[in-house]
Amino acid sequence: MGKDSNMIEVKTSAGNCYKIDKECSDDMELLDALIDLDSGDLSGMKQVIKILLGAEGKKVLYEANRKDNGRVSADGVLAELKEIMDLLPASVKN
Repeated sequence: MGKDSNMIEVKTSAGNCYKIDKECSDDMELLDALIDLDSGDLSGMKQVIKILLGAEGKKVLYEANRKDNGRVSADGVLAELKEIMDLLPASVKN
């Protein structure tokens, strides 16, 4: 991945790299979706993935969690998304 001053690169323990826009730190729609997730409403996950990772990051996330039968593991996606959030600097999370 190339360097971009407005992007933060995160690498998960599975070795997957994601670019996160620093502007996510001031995105009310992302905050709304995270609140939904925190409240147990999994419908917010689609929006979190879209805003946080974009189309390319979503592809990486889904392929990294695709099982042998071709299905994408929801548990795997949730776990990796949590790890991505944990790896972000506080300046992006707050």
